[in-house]
Amino acid sequence: MTKRSVAAGLIYILVWENLLTSQVSGLRLLSIGQYELGIAGKFGHLPNLSDNLTMSTSVVMSAVFTGLALFYGTYRLRSFRLTGDAAA
Repeated sequence: MTKRSVAAGLIYILVWENLLTSQVSGLRLLSIGQYELGIAGKFGHLPNLSDNLTMSTSVVMSAVFTGLALFYGTYRLRSFRLTGDAAA
């Protein structure tokens, strides 16, 4: 999708995961970092860990996003072709 995937990933983390989800509580349902905190909060029992989502919500949404990512990645890789000279 982009030739600068590292830059796009860093912008995603900075803007979406940090800025928007900390300001707008409704966006926490769409944040992968919040799913991690929800799962870690259930098992870790750390007092300074602020988990905003329940364990069931975190697991279900993690599975949904993982399934969507696998489907999209498989779809994109189907049309991928290696070109160039064959190695001798």
